[in-house]
Amino acid sequence: MIGHTPQGSSASSRPAPRRRQVWRAGLLAAGCWLLAASAQAEADGPDYFRVRGVAAGQMLAVHTEPDASAPVSAQLAATADGLRNLGCSGGPAFADAEQRAVQAQRWCRVETPDASGWVLAQFLAEGSAPAAPPAPKASVESGNALFGSWRLVAFDDHVATAESTLTLSADGNASGLAGCNRFHGSAQLNDNGTLTLSPLAVTRMACADDELGKQEAAFLDSMQRVTSYAASTYGLILFDGEHHAALVFAPAR
Repeated sequence: MIGHTPQGSSASSRPAPRRRQVWRAGLLAAGCWLLAASAQAEADGPDYFRVRGVAAGQMLAVHTEPDASAPVSAQLAATADGLRNLGCSGGPAFADAEQRAVQAQRWCRVETPDASGWVLAQFLAEGSAPAAPPAPKASVESGNALFGSWRLVAFDDHVATAESTLTLSADGNASGLAGCNRFHGSAQLNDNGTLTLSPLAVTRMACADDELGKQEAAFLDSMQRVTSYAASTYGLILFDGEHHAALVFAPAR
């Protein structure tokens, strides 16, 4: 009989039934597994969402907080895609009925190129990553900041101690003073936004100063390694193929 203690034995010293111990251990393990699965499901999810369940011509509100009464920070079209998933609030459910009920109250934070905010999960489905923007094309207009006269201030992480100059013109000419010799060549802005300098023609005067000669040699070597640039009215940086700042210029005085 359940709960009956045989005469002559002590209830306090009797070991717990083996079956009950196994059942409790199994229940504990199952509980831990369910908790882990729930946490994993919450942490996982698509990298990007798309809008679903919104009629054509209607907009889906994006809120500042996971609450329908929170201010609206943006609106999404019915065909919006590429919404970055920043995480959702509210745990997932497993049964279909439960899933629908939970989705009606679950919120996900999404990000667009223009804004971020919270959207009801019931209006989201797995989407696709947005297409990468096309590379900017170089042109005379985009290269305007590049054109002009520049004086060298640094080369390969060294401060320039002597005068070296560079003049770039819209007609493609590149010329200047390397140190003790003048140089001339051409500069081409490519369609992919890079810069190509032709082999330079250099005069053959000997440098009277060793330091000036070393700077000139380094300057000319760096010029031939240039592949791209960053320019503004405040300065010009010429980068090599590893995107290292090979030459740094300031506007000529």
